[in-house]
Amino acid sequence: MINKKVDKKHKQSCLFFLFNVRVLFFNNLFRKNIRTFGFKNEQKDENVLKYTFFLRILMK
Repeated sequence: MINKKVDKKHKQSCLFFLFNVRVLFFNNLFRKNIRTFGFKNEQKDENVLKYTFFLRILMK
Protein backbone atom coordinates (compact mmCIF):
# COMPACT_ATOMS: atom_id res chain seq x y z
CA MET A 1 0.00 0.00 0.00
CA ILE A 2 1.25 3.47 -0.91
CA ASN A 3 1.99 5.81 1.94
CA LYS A 4 -0.52 8.69 1.84
CA LYS A 5 2.15 11.26 2.68
CA VAL A 6 4.28 10.21 -0.30
CA ASP A 7 1.21 10.19 -2.56
CA LYS A 8 0.28 13.71 -1.47
CA LYS A 9 3.82 14.95 -2.09
CA HIS A 10 3.82 13.39 -5.56
CA LYS A 11 0.50 15.07 -6.35
CA GLN A 12 1.88 18.44 -5.21
CA SER A 13 4.99 18.07 -7.38
CA CYS A 14 2.82 17.18 -10.40
CA LEU A 15 0.64 20.25 -9.81
CA PHE A 16 3.75 22.40 -9.38
CA PHE A 17 5.14 21.05 -12.66
CA LEU A 18 1.88 21.84 -14.49
CA PHE A 19 1.87 25.32 -12.96
CA ASN A 20 5.42 25.91 -14.25
CA VAL A 21 4.46 24.70 -17.72
CA ARG A 22 1.50 27.10 -17.68
CA VAL A 23 3.73 30.00 -16.62
CA LEU A 24 6.17 29.19 -19.43
CA PHE A 25 3.31 29.16 -21.94
CA PHE A 26 2.04 32.52 -20.68
CA ASN A 27 5.51 34.07 -20.84
CA ASN A 28 6.04 32.80 -24.37
CA LEU A 29 2.62 34.09 -25.44
CA PHE A 30 3.28 37.49 -23.86
CA ARG A 31 6.68 37.81 -25.53
CA LYS A 32 5.25 36.80 -28.90
CA ASN A 33 2.49 39.40 -28.60
CA ILE A 34 4.98 42.18 -27.85
CA ARG A 35 7.26 41.11 -30.70
CA THR A 36 4.46 40.95 -33.29
CA PHE A 37 2.47 43.89 -31.91
CA GLY A 38 0.94 45.81 -34.80
CA PHE A 39 2.39 43.41 -37.38
CA LYS A 40 1.00 40.22 -38.92
CA ASN A 41 -2.27 40.39 -36.99
CA GLU A 42 -3.68 37.23 -38.56
CA GLN A 43 -0.67 35.19 -37.51
CA LYS A 44 -0.75 36.68 -34.00
CA ASP A 45 -4.41 35.74 -33.57
CA GLU A 46 -3.63 32.21 -34.72
CA ASN A 47 -0.82 31.94 -32.16
CA VAL A 48 -3.07 33.25 -29.39
CA LEU A 49 -5.72 30.66 -30.24
CA LYS A 50 -3.11 27.91 -30.33
CA TYR A 51 -1.69 28.81 -26.91
CA THR A 52 -5.06 29.34 -25.22
CA PHE A 53 -6.17 25.95 -26.56
CA PHE A 54 -3.09 24.28 -25.02
CA LEU A 55 -3.62 26.16 -21.76
CA ARG A 56 -7.23 24.95 -21.56
CA ILE A 57 -6.00 21.37 -21.93
CA LEU A 58 -3.36 21.90 -19.22
CA MET A 59 -5.81 23.47 -16.78
CA LYS A 60 -8.22 20.51 -16.92
